[in-house]
Amino acid sequence: MAFVTFSPAVFLAAMVGGFWPGVLATFLSALSIDYFVIAPTGSMILTKTSDDVGMGVFLATGMAVSVMSEMLRRAEKRAEEKNALLAAIVLSSEDAIVSKTLDGIITSWNRGAQNLLGYTPEEVIGRHISLIIPPEHAHEEPRILDRLRKGEVVEHFETQRAHKDGHLIQASITISPMRDHNGAVIGGSKILRDVSDRKRADEKFRLVVEAAPNAMVMIHQDGRIALINAQTEQAFGYTREELLGQPVEVLLPERFRDAHPGHRSGFFARPDAIGASVRSMGLGRDLYGRRKDGSEFPIEVGLNPIRTEQGLMVLSAIIDISERKRLETNVREFNRVLEIQVSERTAELRYANQELEEFAYVASHDLKAPLRVIDNCSRWMAEDLEEHLSEESRENMALLRGRVKRMEKLLDDLLAYARIGRVTDARYIETISGDTLMRNILELLATEGFEVKVSPSFAAIQVNPMPLQQVLMNLISNAIKHHDKRTGCIEVMVEDRGTMYAFAVKDDGPGIPARFHEQIFKMFQTLRPRDQVEGSGMGLAMVRKHIEVFGGTLNLESEEGKGSTFRFTWPKEQHMRGEEGATHGSILQPTN
Repeated sequence: MAFVTFSPAVFLAAMVGGFWPGVLATFLSALSIDYFVIAPTGSMILTKTSDDVGMGVFLATGMAVSVMSEMLRRAEKRAEEKNALLAAIVLSSEDAIVSKTLDGIITSWNRGAQNLLGYTPEEVIGRHISLIIPPEHAHEEPRILDRLRKGEVVEHFETQRAHKDGHLIQASITISPMRDHNGAVIGGSKILRDVSDRKRADEKFRLVVEAAPNAMVMIHQDGRIALINAQTEQAFGYTREELLGQPVEVLLPERFRDAHPGHRSGFFARPDAIGASVRSMGLGRDLYGRRKDGSEFPIEVGLNPIRTEQGLMVLSAIIDISERKRLETNVREFNRVLEIQVSERTAELRYANQELEEFAYVASHDLKAPLRVIDNCSRWMAEDLEEHLSEESRENMALLRGRVKRMEKLLDDLLAYARIGRVTDARYIETISGDTLMRNILELLATEGFEVKVSPSFAAIQVNPMPLQQVLMNLISNAIKHHDKRTGCIEVMVEDRGTMYAFAVKDDGPGIPARFHEQIFKMFQTLRPRDQVEGSGMGLAMVRKHIEVFGGTLNLESEEGKGSTFRFTWPKEQHMRGEEGATHGSILQPTN
C-alpha cells in the first residue's frame, strides 16, 4: 500500500521534470518508504521477502516511467521544432498557402497569400474561403471539399480567384487533405500560384498558331491532339471539338497508322538531339494526310519540339502541297515533251547542216569547174592572139582572170564558213604555247613594212592552235591589208581572266567609222571597193562565227583616223557549241 501511495509523486516528477527528476523522486520515495513505513521503522533493513519484491518493483517502475517520460518529452520537442520549422517555411514562402476546415473556414494565411490576394491574415482567418472565389466559380468549392473529405488530393487545378481590389487572378491550385494524429481528415491545405503571365503567353501562342497560314497541330507525348487552328479544320474537314483529345493518327491514311506511333516515340525519345530546331518529317518520302471524308492529299510536315509544364510536346506545321505536286507533274511533262521536241529539232538541224555542207561542197566544186575553163580559155586566147591584142584587150584579159580568182576565193570562203563549228582534227585537240602559236602565224603572213609586236604574256599560256590561229591570222591580215600606209605597227596582246583568255589586235590604221562597226561583221561586206583591196568580204564574218561557236565574245573599238582594236575572249577549255563536226579538214588561209 505504501508503494502505491508514493507512485503518483514519481509519475508527476517524471512527467514534469523528465528523466533525472523522475529517478530522484523514485529513490527518495523508496528511502522514505523503507525508513518511515516498513517495519521496523527507523531502520533501512527489510526483513520480509514481500517487502524486498515490492521495493524492486517500485524502483523498476519508477525508472521505466522516467525513461518513457524523457522519450516523450524529446519527441514532443522535436515535433514542436518541426512544426515551428514548417510554420516558418509556410509563412516565408512566396507561394500562397492557405489552410481551411472541412466547412471552408480559413485557419491560416501566409505572406505569399497576402501578396497574391491582397488580404492580411487578420482580415481572412475565421472567414469562409468563398471570400476569394468569384461568383462564376462558386460551384467549384463544394466539389473540392467533397474530395477533401474523401482524402483525395486536387492537383494543378487551374481557375480564377478574386483579389481584394476585385480584379481576377489566373491561379493554379493544389489542395491536400490535413489529418489529425488519428489520421482523420480535418481540413485542407491549398497552394495557389499566379499563372497569369503564363496564361497570357499561352494565349499569345494560341493566337499565333491560329493566325498561321498553314495547318498547325500540337500533340502530347502520347500522341493526343492538344491544339489545332482554323487552317487544320479547313484542310482536314474536322471541327476543333472532333479532333481535340484524339490520336494524331486520325489525320493519317490507314496504311500509315500502325507505323506512326513508333516514329512518334522515336522523335520524343531524342529531345536533346532535337533541340529547338524545326525538323522536316519524312525526308525523302511522300507524305499524305487523310480528310474526314476519307480523301487523301500530299503534305509536307515540319516538327518543332516545345517544352511545356505538361512535358515535351510537338507542334507540327502541315502544308498542303497538292498544287506544288500538280505543277511539278506539269513541269515534268513539259520537260519530257520539250526534250522530245529538242531531240527532233536537233536531228533536223543536224540533217539540214549536213545537207548545207554537202551543198556548199558540191556547189563549190561544180562552180569551180567552169571557172577553171574560163581561166584556161582566157590564157590560151592571150597566148594565141598575143600579137593581135591591143593594150586595152590585154588589161581586160588580166581583169577577167582576176575576177575568176576572186570568185574561186569566194567559193572557198563560203565552204569554210559553212564548216565552222563542225570541223575538227588533231589541231583542235593538241596544246601548244602561246608564243609558238604567234610564231607560226607570223611565218604564214606577209608582214613586209609592218612591225608586229607580240605581248610577252603569250609565253605563259597554253592553247589549242585551231581555230584560234585562223582567228588571229584573219585579224592581223586585215590590219595590214586595210592599212592606209605601206608601213605601220600592229600589237597583239593577251590577258588571263580566270576561265577565259582576253585577246586584242590593235593597229594604227585609218580606223573605222562607228556607223560601220556592225556592218563589217556581215558576209560579203567591205569598206573599200574590191578593185582596191582584194578579198571576199567573208573574213570578219568567219572570225565572229568562230568566236561565238566556242563561247567567246567579240567587240570593236575604233574611231575614224585613230586606228582599230579588235578584242575577243576565248575559253581556256575549248568546247564547240555547235553540232558534231564533219571531218573535211579546215581552211587556214586568212580572208577578207
